[in-house]
Order: sequence, then C-alpha cells, then structure tokens
Amino acid sequence: FSSSAHSYPSSTLPSPTSSAPWESSLPHFDFLAAHAVSVRVLLCSGQSPVDDDVLARLPALELLVASSAGVDHIDLAACRRLGISVTNAGSAFTDDAADYAVGLLLDILHHISASDRYVRRGLWPLNGDYPLASTLGGKRVGIVGLGSIGSAIAILINSILVLYSINGRIPSYALRIRGGGFSDIAPRASRLAPGGLPP
Repeated sequence: FSSSAHSYPSSTLPSPTSSAPWESSLPHFDFLAAHAVSVRVLLCSGQSPVDDDVLARLPALELLVASSAGVDHIDLAACRRLGISVTNAGSAFTDDAADYAVGLLLDILHHISASDRYVRRGLWPLNGDYPLASTLGGKRVGIVGLGSIGSAIAILINSILVLYSINGRIPSYALRIRGGGFSDIAPRASRLAPGGLPP
C-alpha cells in the first residue's frame, strides 16, 4: 500500500530498520485498523486505489494528497460525499514530462541511443558507419489528448516547426492541422505522442 498516513503518534512510528521513516511493516489494512482514528491526512505516493473500502476505514480523514498529476486511482465521488478535500501535483511535472516526451521522440527518430549502443559495443570498426536515421523536420506528430502535458508537448514541437495533429481541446495558439479522434490522427501522423486526456 503506497499511500502513507502520517498522523500516527511517535510511539508507533516504524522501527529504524524500515527502509524509510514513513513506511510500516504492517499490512496496509492492519496499519489502518491500528491508526485510523488519528489519521487526518493521507499522502498517496503511488497508484494504489483509494476507494470506498479504504475511506471507510479512515473516519477522521480530512485531506487526501496525491503526489501524481492524475487522480484516476482516487474515488473522487466518495471523497466529495464524505467531505474529504483532494489535491494533487497539478502541473508540477508538466514541463519535465513534455521535455522527456520530445526528447524521446528525437531519440527515436535520430537513433541517438541506438547508435550510442552501436559504438559502445565496438560495432563501428567491425560493421562501419551506423545507418542514417530520420529527422523531425516536416513530420506530422499526433498528440493524443491535450491536457497540460499534451499542450506543453504541442508547444515544444511547434517550436521545432513541425506540423502536428491533435486530439483534445484546442489551445489558445493556432494549430496547423486539426484532427478528430485517435483513429483519425494515427493514419496521418508520422509519430504519435501521448499527451494525457484534458481535465
């Protein structure tokens, strides 16, 4: 259970042999049974489901904090019904995620990692030059979902002067190609980048 409850008293803190001070050796439902009355805030540091069953064991819970941008693993309707506030990482990871997505796209097109492995394995003197790769210029990149990450990917790709298609909400800047759903984008795109669904 990767969600961590931090409101238990110091006398019940996990032993120093735990891998981290906030981790308990107890199975998660045993942990909840032992400390549920004092838990007011739950930190969800992973994708473990926080559903009715979990929430029913935390009668004093007031706030649920997700360290991720997504909250699909949290039963928002149940939290609303129980008066539990929910917050998440929001756009804290947006720019970094977009950088990685575009970086991986460049890596795939230019075979950067593959050619690096080719040289490191000593294949250059044996087999000659690594085969030529492709370029991003002039490609159509399909972005499936225009949430905050998808929009950031679109901005980065647009700055490299590439034509792209989108699936999702239209951002404020002009789009050169507008697509419908995934089945419309996929045949027209040279590469697809997952951007996440709009909120």
